Amino acid sequence: MWEIIYNLFSPNPYIPHGHCYLWQSPLVVLYIVSDLLIAIAYFSIPAMLLYFVCQRRDTPFPRVFVLFGAFILLCGTGHLLEIWTLWQPTYWLSGIEKAMTALVSCYTALKLIELLPEFLALRTPRELETVNQALQAQIAVSELAYRELQRSEQTLQAIVTGTASVAGEAFFSALVQNLATSLDVPYVLVSEIIGQQPPVLKTLAFWAKEQIGANFVYEIPGTPCGVVVDQATLCYYPEQVQALFSTADSLKALNAECYAGAPLLDKDQQVMGVLCILGDRPLGNEENAKAIIKVFAARAAVELLRQRAETALARAYDELEDRVQARTVELATTNSALASEIQERIAAETALRQQAEHEQLIAAITQHIHHSLDLQAVLSTTVAAIRQILQTNRVLIYQLHADGSGEVVAASTGTKWKCLTGVTIHNTYFAQSYLQLYQQGRVQAVADIYAGGLAPCHIELLAAFQVRANLAVPIVQEEALWGLLVAQQCDTPREWQPIEIELLKQVATQAAIAIQKSELYQQAQLEIVQRQQAEASLKHQVEQARLIEKITQRIRQSLNLEEILNTTVQEVRHLLQADRVLLYQIHADGTGSVITEAVTANCTALLGQPLPEAIFPQASHQLYQQGRIRRVVDVETDEMSPCLAATLRQMGVKSKLVVPIVQREGLWGLLIAHQCSTPRSWEDFEVDLLKHLATQVEIAIQQSCLFGQVQINNRVLEQQVQERTAQLQQALALEAALKRITDKVRDSLDESQILQTAVHELIRLLQVDYCDTALYDLEQGTSTIWYEQGHLPIAGQNRVVQMVDFPDIYPQLLQGHYLQFCQSTSDAISSIPQNRAAILTCPIFDDQGVIGDLWLSHEENHSFNELEIRLVQQVANQCAIALRQARLYQATQAQVEELEKLNRLKDDFLSTVSHELRTPMSSIKMATHMLEIVLKQAGLLDVEPSTAARYFKILQDECQREIGLINDLLDLARLDAETEPLLPTTIDFQLWFSTMIEPFIERTLNQNQRLGVHFASDLPLLTTDVSYLRQVLTELLHNACKYTPLGEEIMVETTVTEDNWQFSVSNSGVKILASECEQIFDKFYRIPNNDPWKHGGTGLGLALVKKRVQRLGATIRAECEAGQIRFTIELPISSGTSKSSKIFTLVS
Repeated sequence: MWEIIYNLFSPNPYIPHGHCYLWQSPLVVLYIVSDLLIAIAYFSIPAMLLYFVCQRRDTPFPRVFVLFGAFILLCGTGHLLEIWTLWQPTYWLSGIEKAMTALVSCYTALKLIELLPEFLALRTPRELETVNQALQAQIAVSELAYRELQRSEQTLQAIVTGTASVAGEAFFSALVQNLATSLDVPYVLVSEIIGQQPPVLKTLAFWAKEQIGANFVYEIPGTPCGVVVDQATLCYYPEQVQALFSTADSLKALNAECYAGAPLLDKDQQVMGVLCILGDRPLGNEENAKAIIKVFAARAAVELLRQRAETALARAYDELEDRVQARTVELATTNSALASEIQERIAAETALRQQAEHEQLIAAITQHIHHSLDLQAVLSTTVAAIRQILQTNRVLIYQLHADGSGEVVAASTGTKWKCLTGVTIHNTYFAQSYLQLYQQGRVQAVADIYAGGLAPCHIELLAAFQVRANLAVPIVQEEALWGLLVAQQCDTPREWQPIEIELLKQVATQAAIAIQKSELYQQAQLEIVQRQQAEASLKHQVEQARLIEKITQRIRQSLNLEEILNTTVQEVRHLLQADRVLLYQIHADGTGSVITEAVTANCTALLGQPLPEAIFPQASHQLYQQGRIRRVVDVETDEMSPCLAATLRQMGVKSKLVVPIVQREGLWGLLIAHQCSTPRSWEDFEVDLLKHLATQVEIAIQQSCLFGQVQINNRVLEQQVQERTAQLQQALALEAALKRITDKVRDSLDESQILQTAVHELIRLLQVDYCDTALYDLEQGTSTIWYEQGHLPIAGQNRVVQMVDFPDIYPQLLQGHYLQFCQSTSDAISSIPQNRAAILTCPIFDDQGVIGDLWLSHEENHSFNELEIRLVQQVANQCAIALRQARLYQATQAQVEELEKLNRLKDDFLSTVSHELRTPMSSIKMATHMLEIVLKQAGLLDVEPSTAARYFKILQDECQREIGLINDLLDLARLDAETEPLLPTTIDFQLWFSTMIEPFIERTLNQNQRLGVHFASDLPLLTTDVSYLRQVLTELLHNACKYTPLGEEIMVETTVTEDNWQFSVSNSGVKILASECEQIFDKFYRIPNNDPWKHGGTGLGLALVKKRVQRLGATIRAECEAGQIRFTIELPISSGTSKSSKIFTLVS
């Protein structure tokens, strides 16, 4: 091992290299100086490359720089060894160094070939310039959008200002006028849907060419407003609206070309009307106009709903008044009918009395019966008279009940016999056996109960009453059995004479009449009492209606709640003749007080006096809230708490009536009537009166509350309008200032100038004592004061603040939140001078993160309002945009410069490598040619099959392929550099093309393909760079032959138009996707699985074709469809060139 190392460094076997120079001093010095300078240069180049890579971490392909550095370092070492071997012949060491250089250089060359597509994919300066222009265009679009936003806000403000101070019908006129002015349209109308079948639209306001027009009614179908009503959404027709709605005569009359309309929707999303505009041209800003129309359609809908609500309220009041009047008329009619009926009843009684007088002439007993209207007295007189006339022991009248039982209602009995008056008899046998017979008029005369064939139960019953003979005559009233007139003999049997039976029958008839008369009399008396009660009730109802109408009218005429309540209690006390009527209001804490009362002189007034809690216990709250009415007839006997009874006695109250007054929010109070002189039974009509009056009081209270709320709302709304007007004025001023600041900030691409402008403008606009701006270094966690300005001495310029020192501030700023706080002398923050009382800090951030912040402060107590904070935020946003724009511009400039440098390095590298590779390839090609001669002389190429011939063929093809690749790379570099001048030549294209295509005719025949050539027979002369055109067409035909399957066709066509030549090459049988067709001209791109002949390639052919075509000032495109690909070249020509319409076809 040591021997090998020794031989490597041993100079013994060889002579020094200086002997080759014959030790001539000038020659030796020349070589020494040259090799030394080359070595120094070679050693300095890798050092600079290494330093460059270390400093620029973002440099692409750093390994290539390392390989170049190693290669150059080894080359420098070789030159030093050349000096060394002049005296020390260590040629093995020198050879090893050269071998290492060869390995590194070959590896570098291979890596360059591998990375060559990536080198070529780097963007050119022209592409970077295109990107920069796109960025500038985007910035311009953003500024245009910002101006449009300002214009929209001004338009909206103008409409709001024009409609804010009006209401009612004037609102719609102001709306159409301001909307027409803001949107610059001649016609604006707002309409309301009226009618049901079919509905029509009636205009509420119509603006026609600078003036308010007369309102009109128009039909909905066939108009654009009909589409808005049907779809319940905004519709916009920018042009030709007359053609779209040809039947709408109103559009023609107004000469409308543009229409936009929005529906007026109620709370149920039903269409009430339409707000629309008509113009003679499309709107300038469609989206903005649509938004404005939607907003004010909603505002017009609210106004229309309000007007409808007012109309409905007035209609409800009118209906209530009509109902009160109708009820008054109805009560008067009822009173008249009642009086007529009473007169008819009196006439009937008179007729009955006359009839009784006539009947008294028939018999004396009948006269006695009819002398009395007391049925009991009549019946008692009747039975007594009959017993006296018949000289019987007992006469009774037995009244039947509905259940079959009966009762002795009158009886006359001898002294020795049992009295049966009031005895009730329950005998089911009687009801089953005799009831139907008696109802038919049968008279039962039984001389002896034991011999009369009676049933045992009947005999037992009669015997129990001491009866021996029985005569029963039915008393029939209106064909119904009322009872029996019975004569009984108790001591002995008795035969009843027909005259006696007839007498009882007549008396029974008269008794029936008397019974009917008595019943009619009682009914008449009852009806008279009822009529008197009805008259009294009707009188009270009329007075009640009058009082309710009076109070209702007072409520309508006055909004003074105190006056209404005083009138109510006075009228109620007068109508009810009560001693005290008062209104007791319940407060929010559950207590209450008397707010008004009407009281007689002999009662104590309760108004203004504190009342104990017992007057209204908590347990009664829920009952009264549910509508309970409390009627106390007598305080002494009513079931109430002893505490409440004692309180009422103390007030002198003997009876009371309490009706609750309930609002939607709950129990408002109580309407109370007191009777202090005596207990009182409160009638139902009095309760109803108080209930109706309580309802009217509820309406009055609600109306008064609404009126008060309206007044409060009006004052609040007026104050809000004033505040909003001041805010809008301030906002407009700040908006103008913001625009000025934005313009100044956006005009600069220098970060320092941007921040200085923002600080200066904020100081001048907000009149703050101090303002600074800082930029963040998020990696270091620091904030550097970039610029500051203030009225006091400044000490913080370029100061660096550690964010961790202020944990309460910077974390929120890094999240994009602003802060407003007060700073004392002991907690100084940033570079803000001490004694700053109010501080506002706002982050400068965008969607990529926080860049820095803005700090503002006032020396005296001052709170930054919302508009000032919003202005600072918007200035911070504009600063963020400007800073990002400046940094992007700086980065773009640096990237452009770097890419230009890399592009030059790439071109130099490709040129150097191609030239360096071309020399050895020429030697290889020469050696291959010499080897071919030697092999032919040896006869090795003539033997079939021959291994040597096969290997030689591979060597020859690969050599040719490498030469082609090198030539393509050189051509590509030259075309990118555009250093070669064009050499225009005028040719006869037909002759030139016929010669050029001959090799391809033979090639297509060999590959069983069809080649077709079509071109005009009288083509003009063509002036162009013939070498470029030949290379382009040759490459296209070469690719067509490579990729066209057997039996398919290749077509070449040439035509001439007025402006250019058109050359097209197409081949069939090839299926290429559209996505691949778009990439076909990219460098090193090859379509996968589309090489039937397995020819291979580098992917530079079509890229070179595109470069050459562009170099000629022409264009090329590829079209892939229906299994065919076509390449079309368009080459401009002069306007004076003629062309022919004849077509010449050459087909092989």
